[in-house]
Amino acid sequence: MNKRLLGCTLIALMISSHAWAQSCDCDYLKSEVSRLKAENAFLRKNAPKSVETASVPTQSVPAQPASAVAQKQTIEQVEYSLVRATGNIKAQTVQVDILVKNTGPTRDLQFQGLLGVDASGEQYQTYDVGFGNSPRSKVTTNVPVKAAGVIKKILPSVKSFSVLTFTVFRSDSGPGNPSFEFRNVPIVWK
Repeated sequence: MNKRLLGCTLIALMISSHAWAQSCDCDYLKSEVSRLKAENAFLRKNAPKSVETASVPTQSVPAQPASAVAQKQTIEQVEYSLVRATGNIKAQTVQVDILVKNTGPTRDLQFQGLLGVDASGEQYQTYDVGFGNSPRSKVTTNVPVKAAGVIKKILPSVKSFSVLTFTVFRSDSGPGNPSFEFRNVPIVWK
């Protein structure tokens, strides 16, 4: 008799704890769905309907000849040249392409991060910066190497960066890490 009562109590306890766990999971999922709905509503409200007829205010980018857009920085015998900043409308990402040319002895370079600031002061930071599919590369003397950084969660209404700052880690740089920046970088959205 006691074994049956104990067995029934144990089964009832397991069923109720299982139901309670499902209820907790359900509550969490409901809150997550409502958060995502609010985020989607915000993005729909602020995203342009199409590229030609954007309903949100856009930042103006002064027209510049191609030669004025090309920017270069040389830090510790490494030349960094801005190639372009290309936006992906669907993915809401911007890829910043640069060319790295080492004029000193062969060395290892690694990007630590990329920070972009738009005209309204919004900051976009990423650590997804590197050479091909590696964040680190051996850069040979006088051989240009392509590098890129991808900034995520950026709306197509952002037409340019006021400043883009790259931070670099070098194995032979001593204390501190060098950084370089490009100013007034237009974004070409596709």
